[in-house]
Amino acid sequence: LPPDLAQRVFDVLARANELTVDALGRFEGCFLSDASGLDANVVTDAFLAALRDVATSLSRIDLTGCDALTSGGLRSNFPCCARMTIVNVSECAGVDDDALAAMASATHLKSFFCEGNDAVTGSGVRHLASLTSLRELSFERCARLREGMCHLAGLRNLRSLNLGWCGKLSAKETSRALTPFFPASASAPRSTPIELSLARTGANADTARALGQLAGRLVALNVSGCAMNDDALHFLGGLINLRSLSLERCRVSDVGVRQLCGLRDLRELNLGYTRVTNDGVLALAPLTELRVVNLDSLGDVGDAGMEVARRWEKLESLCVSDTGVGDGGVRKLKSCARLRDLNLGYTNVTDDGLEHLEDMTSLRNLNLDSRLITDDGVRHLANLGALTAIDLFGAKISDEGASRLFKCTPKLERLELCGGSLTNVGVKRIAEHCKGMKTLNIGRNAKITDDCVDDVVTMRELTSLNLAFSKITSDGVRKLAALPCLTSLAIKGCESVSLAAVERLKREAPALRTVGFSI
Repeated sequence: LPPDLAQRVFDVLARANELTVDALGRFEGCFLSDASGLDANVVTDAFLAALRDVATSLSRIDLTGCDALTSGGLRSNFPCCARMTIVNVSECAGVDDDALAAMASATHLKSFFCEGNDAVTGSGVRHLASLTSLRELSFERCARLREGMCHLAGLRNLRSLNLGWCGKLSAKETSRALTPFFPASASAPRSTPIELSLARTGANADTARALGQLAGRLVALNVSGCAMNDDALHFLGGLINLRSLSLERCRVSDVGVRQLCGLRDLRELNLGYTRVTNDGVLALAPLTELRVVNLDSLGDVGDAGMEVARRWEKLESLCVSDTGVGDGGVRKLKSCARLRDLNLGYTNVTDDGLEHLEDMTSLRNLNLDSRLITDDGVRHLANLGALTAIDLFGAKISDEGASRLFKCTPKLERLELCGGSLTNVGVKRIAEHCKGMKTLNIGRNAKITDDCVDDVVTMRELTSLNLAFSKITSDGVRKLAALPCLTSLAIKGCESVSLAAVERLKREAPALRTVGFSI
């Protein structure tokens, strides 16, 4: 087969979960470059060995979640082709220090992802020391990784390093991890942009001091949940080319935030769960290039702080969930004509405040998860026909409100509506107007029964459906097999659904992978 056709056949078989060991044998002599669509359930040591034998030209392989692979199998059978440039072995139970030895010969590797593998330690990192072509490296959520950052020193081409949620890495180790980014000598200046995540590690003010030496190169930094304080922000404020900064859950206040005003190129800023108040938010007015701002759970931020929105005219995404922002604060967002994502969940915004959203026709994603929102409020959303996602999880929306809203939002793909007032009539309205729905959460609406299922199955693109704590029975569940794309179903608390009905659905639904169910 011609190379492009062989790859297409391989991909189709992979997507259909028909790529077995026997099927792999048919590709002997074919040119295959990409093995990134494999079904984790069929990938075993024997499968990997068969792939190694036939795919001698692979440049990319993704083994994410392939728990049947063993350390020995990876070490013996990993297809380290000369062309290999991208490898992902995340969430693999068999990936440990010995398994990483298989990577040592992949000398042209540019991207390596080893996330969520608890058996990996600093001893395993040493096997990557010779991979000098690496540009992207991630050990995110490797819980036992506490040392070994010295082995990264020779990776001088590294541009992106993710050590997020490696909670045992000390401040000293996080500073060592920065070594590849520093010039080897004073006569070897470097200008390549750097992206770095140290979230939930031991990074502290000393680490921030080291990061200060990367001014001009560091463009993205995530230190969420680290022991960063106001003193640390003195050093981060000098990272003049920074475009993305996350300080979520750091012990920073208005004093520290004021030191960030020189970051004039900043596009994304996350201050969620910090100690910042209205004064701190207002101090960030000079950051006029901001596109994404997260102020989640800043209890001392209210309507006064939203005055800054008049300066943030390029804002595309804003989260003020669980803050003191109310109707007056929403009124001040009118100048943000580019706003696409707005999270007003658990705020003081009422039905009256939604009037200020009427002209925000650029909105695509809107979160109104609040008991203060009712049918009266959603009438103000009639002009927001471009919405693709709306969260009304706790809102008091009845069939009347649903009918009014959904006939105006035909592009909806994601919806959460769990306030308890929806009936089969409301579900029918959703199905009538939102044919492209992909994720539908209408759980905890106890008046929903089997009568709605005929309408639900008309939404042929549904991939995720939540009917938990409704009056759906086994008869209704069986009909859901007609949804060709459904991969996830939640029916917990549906007392009239039998285990036999669930097992039958699993057999008959072509794409179903997960069922949340309790007897």
